[in-house]
Amino acid sequence: MRRFLLNSLLFLVIWNPTVYAKPTIQPDFTGTLLITPPDGNIELIDAGDPVPEIPSNSVLEVFGGNFTVTTVVGDAVVCACLNHNANVGGGASVALSCEEESGLLKVLKGSVTVVDPAGKEQTISAGKEYPIGPVPAEAAPAPPTEAGAGEEIGGRAENPLPEVD
Repeated sequence: MRRFLLNSLLFLVIWNPTVYAKPTIQPDFTGTLLITPPDGNIELIDAGDPVPEIPSNSVLEVFGGNFTVTTVVGDAVVCACLNHNANVGGGASVALSCEEESGLLKVLKGSVTVVDPAGKEQTISAGKEYPIGPVPAEAAPAPPTEAGAGEEIGGRAENPLPEVD
């Protein structure tokens, strides 16, 4: 019985790569890679640093560079650039470059669904590219404002710092 269990486990590991495989990023990426796993603990990785294990359903971004990610059946990631999100999974592989005002997504294997800032979806197949332009002003998030801007909170301090001669 023990031999049967051991052989069964060995069979699963050898013949079913999804048992142990995770999305992978090629180590030759450039720029700064940002990985946001489902638990929300953001990791910044600079070019040349080792890439940690990437949990399925993570969001991957790159600033001022490019990366290539490959998924296996059963795993998925979101590749994001300038408010465009590409849903990559099911064994697909993509290369993403992202700069300050533009980017390019190349589908190397499989197909991915890209959602633009307006929410429009488009499926991109292997061998195709998806150019990413700047975020239109109407789709960009509003700039943050300070709470209570224009209101005075508490009393005004008179000369709060001592003068230095």
